[in-house]
Amino acid sequence: MQRLLMRSYIALLAMAGLGAALAALAGRHTLAVALILALAFAKGRLVLLDFMGLRGRGRGMAAACLAWCGLLLAFAFGRFLLVP
Repeated sequence: MQRLLMRSYIALLAMAGLGAALAALAGRHTLAVALILALAFAKGRLVLLDFMGLRGRGRGMAAACLAWCGLLLAFAFGRFLLVP
């Protein structure tokens, strides 16, 4: 379990760094924003499954939390597309 959490932590740090670098370098390009939001979803998934302990337990709660995260990110992307 300790090894899984350490791998997840390292992956979260790498994804956070990649997202920050992408945001700094790419600016307001649509593909860059989509990639940043996809990274945010992947980070949320890791936090939900590993650090909140939902991996291997009731799939309903994990699915509901991931759906909520996806919905919020979809709204964020929609706002990015609609608001100048």
